[in-house]
Amino acid sequence: MVVIDTSQGRLPSTDTRRSITPTTKLRPPRVRHAEVTRSRLLDDPSVVEATILGVHAPAGYGKTSFVVQWASRSTAPIVWVTCDESDNDPLVLMASILAGIEQSGAGASSLEQPLTVAEPAYTRSVLPAFAAHVASLNPAITIVLDEAQVLDEPQSLAVVTTLIRSLPTDARIALVGRSLRHLPIPLWRGQGLLREITADDLSFTRSEAREAIRAFGADESLLDAVYGVSQGWPAGVLLLSQRGGSATSMNHVHEFIEAEVLAPLPENLRSFLCDSAVLGTVTADLAAEITGEPASAELLERHFDSVLIHDVGLDTYHFHPLLMECARNIYMRQDPQRLQNITGKAALWHLERGHLELAVHLALTSGDWQTMGQVIWPAA
Repeated sequence: MVVIDTSQGRLPSTDTRRSITPTTKLRPPRVRHAEVTRSRLLDDPSVVEATILGVHAPAGYGKTSFVVQWASRSTAPIVWVTCDESDNDPLVLMASILAGIEQSGAGASSLEQPLTVAEPAYTRSVLPAFAAHVASLNPAITIVLDEAQVLDEPQSLAVVTTLIRSLPTDARIALVGRSLRHLPIPLWRGQGLLREITADDLSFTRSEAREAIRAFGADESLLDAVYGVSQGWPAGVLLLSQRGGSATSMNHVHEFIEAEVLAPLPENLRSFLCDSAVLGTVTADLAAEITGEPASAELLERHFDSVLIHDVGLDTYHFHPLLMECARNIYMRQDPQRLQNITGKAALWHLERGHLELAVHLALTSGDWQTMGQVIWPAA
């Protein structure tokens, strides 16, 4: 039993209690029978030999499915923990990891040291006891922390870094999430411990897209159209392959983006990204002009790797065409005037900087006669 002192912590105020971790958190999700095996990555020596595998990409890139394949190649015990908001409490996270260790058969789920978040006991006693327990595990153990983007509290992050620092020599760990920016990624890079897997790595190549279309039972003649529209985004390949690439399949894509990419975001960030996405490509200055958000550069930099945005350099960001189309459709349904205002502002912004063809294109796209008059005549 894990004994938890909650007198000064954030858990309910009882003297001790058994920390019960749901079994659903401790097993990997089922992989679809038609899942494409990522041999290109799984056979990469840098992936095979990595101590830390950092897998971060937007929704729909098959992060978890890839890590299931990666972990299944190990003959050693596998500890799987799917994190949720409750794991932002360090005691809950520690209990989840210990429960996963016990379930894997790699060790016991109890520590002799009572657990508390009160300082200095937490730093001086609890973390060292946890570190010693981890260091005693099967040397070749494989640990996966899925949905790690939810971990952003300093004490919970300390649990993760302690876990990694204490791993036996031959152990390995995968951290999986839409973003891992709260973790000390630069430090692990510098130490040569980390192999990052990003959206670029997880995007289907043309041959992988063909394999996926076959596996999904779709007509291979769809390959050119599906690959061109999806740009290798795995969820896009799957959804566009359904029903022969019909309008219904595109509706499914938009529903997925709204539910899985946009809905989890805070409202102000969702609005900022939709405003920017309708233009397809923006700079931080252009995003600030159309949204009125002075922190546009910071927002784009922070989220470009987790929300279907690609950093193309020179302070320029390119939104996935399917996200752009989805954002435009949202505004067409909910606020067409806002869409007109955004494209109109962008047209004038580009005109001032001498980007004449783009300015005219956006002015025509806006459908606003006043904007067209302000842009097309000077451009001509």
